Amino acid sequence: LAAHTAVNQLVYIVFQIAVGLSHAASLGVSRELALGNTAAAQRLQRTALACAAAVMAVVGLVYLTVPKLVLAPFLESGEAGAMDIATQLLLVAAVLQFFDCAQNIGVGLLRGLDDTKGGFRVTLVGYWLVGLPAAALLGFVAGLDTLGVWLGLLTGLATTAVLLLRRFGRGIGRLSTTSAPAAV
Repeated sequence: LAAHTAVNQLVYIVFQIAVGLSHAASLGVSRELALGNTAAAQRLQRTALACAAAVMAVVGLVYLTVPKLVLAPFLESGEAGAMDIATQLLLVAAVLQFFDCAQNIGVGLLRGLDDTKGGFRVTLVGYWLVGLPAAALLGFVAGLDTLGVWLGLLTGLATTAVLLLRRFGRGIGRLSTTSAPAAV
């Protein structure tokens, strides 16, 4: 429990970057679509995801190279078992945060398209129909315990991110074709 809590706190801290990028992307896409500029809206998607990937890569590199230093503020040095589990979970978190950030940005992008129902439905599928069963299978059936539950969480977030970004791509694609200027 201590290991899970420590790594979860780190994920929450980094997640705040995703929240900011999600809101910025939402507002930017909404503005550009109101101006009829779908190309700029697509550029905002790429920019938000690139910024997120850069930050997540730097943070992930820190997680991978100095995990004990990252975990030290959360765990006592005498908690070797918790530190070992937390170090494993930190490796999963290094990958998980890319998908967590992407899915959060995806929700923001869909908000900018005024597609909040689609974002809600996609997250239900990703979290409950993919992530939860994957966590149960990997954590309990496969016997990977806490690591398996986190791998299931990663699976759900990855599925959600892919589906949200695909939905945004399709939605913006439909807008591009319907708002194209008529040939003279």
